[in-house]
Amino acid sequence: MATALLYNLNATDKGRKVRVALLKHGVTPRTVPSESFSIPIGGLLGIAGTGDDGEENIVGATCGRPPASTHQQSGEQSSPLRDAYLPMEGDMAPFSEEMLVFHDLRPGQLDAVLAELRGARVPVALKAMVTEHNVTWTAYTLRDHLMEERAAIARTRARGPVHGKA
Repeated sequence: MATALLYNLNATDKGRKVRVALLKHGVTPRTVPSESFSIPIGGLLGIAGTGDDGEENIVGATCGRPPASTHQQSGEQSSPLRDAYLPMEGDMAPFSEEMLVFHDLRPGQLDAVLAELRGARVPVALKAMVTEHNVTWTAYTLRDHLMEERAAIARTRARGPVHGKA
């Protein structure tokens, strides 16, 4: 089923417009609360073996998280699945950027949604499709990666066109 995970597009007019555009094109919107930002994207989507789907084959390193012992309070129970999701110190505060993560879209469906958002003048700077490479990433990791890509594109544009390239 075509799904979009919505980060920081909660109870706002912009969030409502995004949901309308998604639903119009057959994409189910799912708001991700900030307390779930450290759960792998695949886990949020219920993709087997990637996270919070009952599978306990998560490796903490795939989620960018240190062992639980560095963050647990005394008396807390440990489990491999829970430990993989413990936030690192820098991740304690949720990020504020809006982000859309698309999964299982049909051919042409993404283009239609993006055109709808452009036409409605509803910009969401951070957008991604779920891939085999990012399915185990958390929202923090994906956001950082997208921000780095945006910065690299901005640097390239700032340099201007490349002339004399063979």
